Amino acid sequence: VLTWRQSATYRDPITLYERRLKERHFIDDAWMESTEAEVRAIVDDAVKFADSSPQPECSELYTDILAENYPLEK
Repeated sequence: VLTWRQSATYRDPITLYERRLKERHFIDDAWMESTEAEVRAIVDDAVKFADSSPQPECSELYTDILAENYPLEK
């Protein structure tokens, strides 16, 4: 019997696609490890940049929000 997490992982589209690419020999474990390390480094750099950046002004709170009639009214 599969646990909820095992069942979710088994149906996960990313996991399924990775498995398919490996079965067809488009990628291997070494490629996956190097790609994951590269992505991890990019994300770490982005987090460091965000953490070191000043907080935006309150007047910028609703800038670049893609919604009509914002803030939402009930």
